[in-house]
Amino acid sequence: DGAEMKQDWCGGYAADAVQISALGESCAPGTQEAVDAAIAAIKAGTLHVFDCNNFTVGGEHLTSYDHSYGFEGLELIWDGYFHESEKISAPLFDIRIDGITELNAESIG
Repeated sequence: DGAEMKQDWCGGYAADAVQISALGESCAPGTQEAVDAAIAAIKAGTLHVFDCNNFTVGGEHLTSYDHSYGFEGLELIWDGYFHESEKISAPLFDIRIDGITELNAESIG
């Protein structure tokens, strides 16, 4: 709207501060509709990217996680999902999910 931004302002999809690039021509039919539906659900608060019902760690769904590297003791799961970047403005999801093969995992630690 042309207004000057306040210092330290941040916003997400709800404030239209986050966007994805236009999809390429090679996308499958229906991709744009699926993306639009996902964005609408994120804005509505009904879709959470790190919903703990959608993945397991050690065969279990997570109900608590407070040992993200550098932020030990900061609880990051409540209401059934991992609250990425909600407590601090930094990526915190460092969980190794079942079924995902990491390349060079031994060098990461």
